Amino acid sequence: MKASILIKQSPLSLSDTLILLEHITNIDKNTIYLHQKDIDVDFEAFNKIAINVLRGMPIQYVLKKWWFFGEEFFVKPPVLIPRPETELLVEYAINMVKDFKIGFEPFVGSGIISIILLKHIKHLKMIATDINKEACKLTLENAKLHNVENRLLVLCSDIGNALDSSNIDFIVANPPYIPTDKLKTLDKSVLDYEDIKALDGKEDGLFFYKSLKTLNIKPMILEIGHDQEKSMRELFDNVDVIYDYQNHPRIAILK
Repeated sequence: MKASILIKQSPLSLSDTLILLEHITNIDKNTIYLHQKDIDVDFEAFNKIAINVLRGMPIQYVLKKWWFFGEEFFVKPPVLIPRPETELLVEYAINMVKDFKIGFEPFVGSGIISIILLKHIKHLKMIATDINKEACKLTLENAKLHNVENRLLVLCSDIGNALDSSNIDFIVANPPYIPTDKLKTLDKSVLDYEDIKALDGKEDGLFFYKSLKTLNIKPMILEIGHDQEKSMRELFDNVDVIYDYQNHPRIAILK
């Protein structure tokens, strides 16, 4: 079947259709779109994976991979899918921690933050923790994919029992920050497939920020919710808040 016919008949959005076609053909999706009348595609192969997207599975889990900060990573449920908003956190962290030796990332998830830092800062070592064993396994898989496993120590632990904080130069993290009573408002695909515990910031959304404060490690570069700027300023002294490209508070930098 020609790609042009499949694109017209696809029940998915144009964006998702092109992403799936890129996956099954190994041809860049832009090339597929521009030359769709000339490219043959396997309808059965497309349909086999498209049906999962139609059933509500996030396309990232269907593909078992996704892109973050220009790099490809393994993804699998229920570990949280990398979000583009977190790229701003990484961008600031790279510039802030380039002279440090050892960093700590709690709530590591798929490992994307630590791994990008390790790829950009060759002398850096990272310690990462998560209470979810699947997240720890996935982080190690991604570390091996990017050849940084020798500089990343992954501990399946909560943040309170993880490490001797006297050896740590900085913290970078995307903690769970959604108040428990707001979790039910999330998209069904998130509720059905992703680890809600990795999003649950407890009653006020600040539980894990308060836990990080007790470690007394600075600087900290933390992702925050769009409505948490005031709370961050009340919880921490000497905090800079960085706004994202939609002009929402996104990063808290604690010095």
